[in-house]
Amino acid sequence: MSMVFDGTEKSYVERLPEFLETRGEDPSCWVADIRREAISGFSNLGFPSVSDEEWRFTNLSALG
Repeated sequence: MSMVFDGTEKSYVERLPEFLETRGEDPSCWVADIRREAISGFSNLGFPSVSDEEWRFTNLSALG
């Protein structure tokens, strides 16, 4: 089963529990812990922009 996101930062953060559930992951699994840490970092930083040096040449158009 795939999930469709609207491409906003908020939708990715809010829908992590649903994503974990559709994958059948145990919420206490070590991978789920890493996913939660990653989404927390993403919610603080947001999508990178062309002004972010490391991401300058990465095409993010497919995400939005």
